[in-house]
Amino acid sequence: MQITLSGAAEATQDSDRIRSEIDSALRRFNHRIRHVGVHFTSNQTGTNSPEAHCAVEVRLMPRGSLYVSADGATMSAALSSAIARARTVVAKTVDATNSGHELRHSGRASPWEFVLDDVPPPIS
Repeated sequence: MQITLSGAAEATQDSDRIRSEIDSALRRFNHRIRHVGVHFTSNQTGTNSPEAHCAVEVRLMPRGSLYVSADGATMSAALSSAIARARTVVAKTVDATNSGHELRHSGRASPWEFVLDDVPPPIS
C-alpha cells in the first residue's frame, strides 16, 4: 500500500508516525488498497487555537476511490478521526463487495451514504 502525504504533513517530522498509524489502521484491507493519500490543511479561526482539517483518499483495487475528511483542534486529532472514518467506509465497501453486492451512490447530499444493490428483503 502506497501512502502519500501532502499539505502541512510534509513539513512535520511526524510523517513516519502518520504512515505507521495509517498502515496499522488499514492493514486488514492491505490486499484491496492500492494507494492512500492524506492532505492536511490548517485554518486559523477567530480564536487562539488553530483548526486542522485532514482529507483521506483511499484508492481500491481493482478500481474505485473513497474520500473522507475530518476536522480537529490539532492535526493529530483530525488525522485520527479521518483514519477512523476511512477504516469504517473501507470495511463496509470491502465487506459488501465480498458478499456479492454492488455499492452505488445514493444520490443524497452526502457522497458517503451508499446503498446496497440486490439486497434480499428481510425474513419476516
